[in-house]
Amino acid sequence: MLLSKNIRCIVSDVDDTLAYTYGKIDDNLTHLLEKLLISDVKMLLISGSNIKSIFERVVCHIKPELRRNVFVGHCNGAETFSFFGNGQPQKIEKHTIESLKAFNIPSTENLIRDYLIRRNILFGMPNEENRPEDTPNHIYAVLENSGVQLSIDFAYTGDNPDFDMKQYRDKFSEDIKKVISSAGIDCEVKRGGLNAIDFAPSGTNKGHPIKEVIMVTDNESEQLSESNILINNISEVEVWGDSFLGGSDFDMCTALPDNVKKISFRKIPLSSELRENNVQIWDGEHELHDGVLEYLTNSLCAVVG
Repeated sequence: MLLSKNIRCIVSDVDDTLAYTYGKIDDNLTHLLEKLLISDVKMLLISGSNIKSIFERVVCHIKPELRRNVFVGHCNGAETFSFFGNGQPQKIEKHTIESLKAFNIPSTENLIRDYLIRRNILFGMPNEENRPEDTPNHIYAVLENSGVQLSIDFAYTGDNPDFDMKQYRDKFSEDIKKVISSAGIDCEVKRGGLNAIDFAPSGTNKGHPIKEVIMVTDNESEQLSESNILINNISEVEVWGDSFLGGSDFDMCTALPDNVKKISFRKIPLSSELRENNVQIWDGEHELHDGVLEYLTNSLCAVVG
């Protein structure tokens, strides 16, 4: 499996695709991505993470003059950013999801904080200062307000081998959905990161930036606008992800036609739904961002000869 020869635009997830969750992008992978950007390939990065995290962990490692070919749909696509001039992010106002205006973030944050307290969940990541001696098996949570969405990231300090954090996170998610609905707050509750939950504006969808930013044109003379990636044919687009099994990442697939190649860099079962959306499972030796590195290394070596 090699990179499409006519590639003009890459749509990519961030966490576990370009970098570990909370980790920075590998220098070798950055170098290969810069080779694509130099050749005027555009990149649209879409993530549940916020722009500050994506910039510090991925984009800032790309040379500033190449960031003009990078776009970012952060917080599950609630807002989209481009990079011009000095290489710093600039929000594209017209691609902001409309429901963000009605999302009462302060009220939602207060409700979530109260609910975490009632569930005896401790705030912050566990350390010697905040870890009670009499409760070694405890759930911790970091509540982050990005100004666009709220996120909870969980941690467990216990030694129970049967404890499954993802199961806990999913059950907590279902419970707090009911609390939010009862309070009359209109927002989406989504799985995020390894052990996280995102609270996003209603209707937020990782397919939204794709539909807003990527434009197909047959006019070769048309110039790249500040807010759009212009391509001649949808087959010039590829989608990269760590898993498209349900959740918000699958919206990245359904936002594009079936003939667009989508690659899962996590070795997951190829369901009929994924097959119907032209999702291919990376067949290399490595997975996740190491798989992306392997994929680009193989592809660019093939081009060079």
